[in-house]
This record gives sequence, C-alpha cells and structure tokens, in this order.
Amino acid sequence: VYFLYVRRDGYETLLDGLFELGSDGVVEVRVGLTPEPIELEAVDVLASRSMTPLERSGFYDRVLTQSGVFLSREDIERSGSSKVSDVFQRVPRVEVDATRPLTGPDVMQNPSIFMRRGTEPCFPTLYIDRHIVANGLTGPVRPDDWVNAVEIEAIEIYSRASQVPSGFDAVAGCGGVRIWAREG
Repeated sequence: VYFLYVRRDGYETLLDGLFELGSDGVVEVRVGLTPEPIELEAVDVLASRSMTPLERSGFYDRVLTQSGVFLSREDIERSGSSKVSDVFQRVPRVEVDATRPLTGPDVMQNPSIFMRRGTEPCFPTLYIDRHIVANGLTGPVRPDDWVNAVEIEAIEIYSRASQVPSGFDAVAGCGGVRIWAREG
C-alpha cells in the first residue's frame, strides 16, 4: 500500500490515497494540482531614461520653435540617398553644385552645397554635431567630404543667417547646416 505525496512551488500540496500495485508491480495514477500563487515581497524598480544627443542639444525644441528645415533619420532613409548631397537636392533653398573639371586634382571632388544671399550664391556654415567643419568663407562646402548619409541621425538647415538659432554661428553670413551623427 502506497501514499502519493506531491509538492510543487506555486501549487497546493497533494497527499492522496491508498494505492496498491497491480500484479505486474505497476499502478497508473493521474494527478491534478490546484494552483496556489506564491506571494512575493514588493520590489521597487527605479529607472532613469537618459536623454539622446538630439534631446540634449535642443534639436526637438528647435523643430517646434525655429524656422528651418529639419530632416530625421527616417526622412534620410526614405530618400534612398547614400550621399548627403543627394539628400540636399530635395531641400528648398539649398542648391547642389555637382559640376567638376574633366581633368586635374579636383576631378573626383564631391558636390558642394550653397544657398543664395539675394541673387548671389553663398556657402553655409557646416557643423557636424557641435563642431564647425566648414565655415563657408574659405570655399565650397562639401558635406560628403565629412559624413555619409547612413551615418546621420538628423539634419537642421537654416537657409538665411537670420534663421540660425543663437549658439550656432553663421560665419559667412549665409545660413547654416547642422548634421547630427548617429551614436555608435
């Protein structure tokens, strides 16, 4: 004669029966257990969300309050462009000059971007993250020399010097472009 004792966390303990083995020494038993939830101690979870570089820089605030053109990573990816200069071809008041000489050292130069001050072309100040990489005073601004489209998280474009937010310098008095690189 046997008793059946079954214990499992999360279920009521079961003590059952008087079981006798059959002539072959085997007895078949089906057991159903009743759930008994285990009450755990309370757990306090503290989490902090760190701000992204775009949030820390005020990018999203400028999107809401500044005049300019703002492109997100999704906008850039949707354009299907691998070159930054191709992305700028779709931006109002920004022109792309892809002309280059047929011979000489500049034959492989990347396209430049420019804006207009009145009727005259001018080169904007180009930032990558927080750093000026081309001031617009020393010649054409070629974003493809500095970054690939797949490396960009966002772009801010201010086509007039008067649009450029404080803290950004439009060195050449011609507006500014700020490219934010992806992290990692």
